Parts: sequence; structure tokens; C-alpha cells
Amino acid sequence: MITKKGGSMIVKSHSRAHVAEAGVAAAGAPAAVTAAAPPGREQSDQPPHATARERPFEDLPDLPDDLAEKVDDLKVAILQHRLAGWQETTPDDIVAHLDALRQLTLAPA
Repeated sequence: MITKKGGSMIVKSHSRAHVAEAGVAAAGAPAAVTAAAPPGREQSDQPPHATARERPFEDLPDLPDDLAEKVDDLKVAILQHRLAGWQETTPDDIVAHLDALRQLTLAPA
């Protein structure tokens, strides 16, 4: 099922929402992002700039449903704030929260 929401297209399949944004690279994606494949994964046949800026989530492993839903909600919210011109937050603030989530995830049990 495909629905349009706030300039974003949401494609639902297999109980996960995959967010596709027309012109994500033009809407503020960093130009210096590289598309190096993570260890144990093959490189894409696409040019590095296409994979890194237009489909950064394409080759990521699936998450359990509870996490996948929240991550997809966050992706949609980030795109909505980007399209609104970052009026209520900044990319740096979002990255700071993502960094804190990384620390939480990697902290010893």
C-alpha cells in the first residue's frame, strides 16, 4: 500500500513502512556521505552517491517489529521536519539524540 504524507511517500510491505522521499539528496542530505559497504556486505552496483544519499536504509538488517516501527516513525518525523525547514528543531539536535541512543545501545548490560 502506498500513501502520501507531508511530501513523503510511505510504502507499507511486510508490516514495515519504508520511507521514500523524492529528492532527499536535494532536500538537505550531506553531499560528503560515502557508500562504503559495512563489513560482511557486498557493495552495490549503483554509484556511491545514489546509495548513500537516496537509499541509506536499503541494505540494513531487519529489526524486531517493535523497534522497526519506532525507527520508521522517526524517519518520517525527520523528513517532515526537513521539509518544514527545520522550524522546530535542527539536524544537529536530532543527531545528538541519535548519538545518545547509540551510547545507550552499546553500553554494557
